Amino acid sequence: MCIVINLFRMIIILSGYFSTKSQNFRKIKLYYDISTGGYSKKKPAWQTILFRFADLLLITPLLSWVAVVWIIIAYVRSYIDKVPLPEKIKEINFKLSSAGLSPDKVKECLSEIATFYGYPDAGFRTLTDSEDGDPNWFVFSPPEDETDWYSDMQLNPELKRYIIYTHSPDYDYQSYTTYEYKIENTDIYSRVIEEKSEHMGDPDAEYDIKDNVVLESDVRERMSKSMLFNSEKDIKEKIGELRRDVQWQKIENPRFKYFIMFRHGDAFKDDDIRKFFRAELERLKGGYTMLEQEVKKLGGFILPLEDERAKFGRIHWADGLPEEKVKMLQDLYDTSEKFKISHYELHNSDKITEELTSYLDKIN
Repeated sequence: MCIVINLFRMIIILSGYFSTKSQNFRKIKLYYDISTGGYSKKKPAWQTILFRFADLLLITPLLSWVAVVWIIIAYVRSYIDKVPLPEKIKEINFKLSSAGLSPDKVKECLSEIATFYGYPDAGFRTLTDSEDGDPNWFVFSPPEDETDWYSDMQLNPELKRYIIYTHSPDYDYQSYTTYEYKIENTDIYSRVIEEKSEHMGDPDAEYDIKDNVVLESDVRERMSKSMLFNSEKDIKEKIGELRRDVQWQKIENPRFKYFIMFRHGDAFKDDDIRKFFRAELERLKGGYTMLEQEVKKLGGFILPLEDERAKFGRIHWADGLPEEKVKMLQDLYDTSEKFKISHYELHNSDKITEELTSYLDKIN
């Protein structure tokens, strides 16, 4: 009896594994789980598959009377608890199960199901295949040693908000800045909603901005009592900076921009974002090459990022270079954006290129 039931279960598993629906899901790197009958980002190992079939054919029959009772109870319970599927979900499931679909179409179907049940967008673009990894967490400034500061971004695509968290090496100082953002074509604009800082030993957080409003009186009072930067000029400059932060501004940091775009499959289709990222890679590579050629013509060279001197400027020259050439190299650095590469991109070219390449690799 148990063997007959298990043979029936094997047929169900095999039909699910080789079904059109599973083939469609594999196109977006979702794999049939032979244990649960669901789908997972984790590709099943052949050892897992062998163990599953060994369990059905050898292990379970040894405990046949227990297995039969358990299986019957499970099927009866599933029948009793069965919830009728809405017609909309039936329609989407029929699309997934009846014909081979493009990856974009499969994602569209799954996003429709998520929307129907009131869940957030399915969000298939992740940099990790782990079910436990947070796809919206971006560590953009990890500490390289114990004296470095740390910074990360926690993105919320549904609310279109993100938090920049920073802490000092000893955690004595920690700051949290909450931004909201909006997407306009391939530009992203943001403004600060809340900005606060915490100091070890002080239970009260210090707020500079709340609800997109600068707390000018608090900032002025706090700075006037500070040991440093307490002049009227310093206070006015700080308040002016905070006033600018609460206004909509285009995100100029390309690493932030690319990560947000990558996570927004609802706003940027795979083909479009792939084309955009590829064009950005070519712009960076082309701009860097043209700048390097001009630097070499003047007798200079571009320092590799791992060189300690690169922190103070990547364009360098040997001792003894004529003064007029040195001046031309300095001017070249100041006007590097004419080569379609910003100072930030020049100093972070390796990281930006690596991240763009990772995004392209992860987009089906």
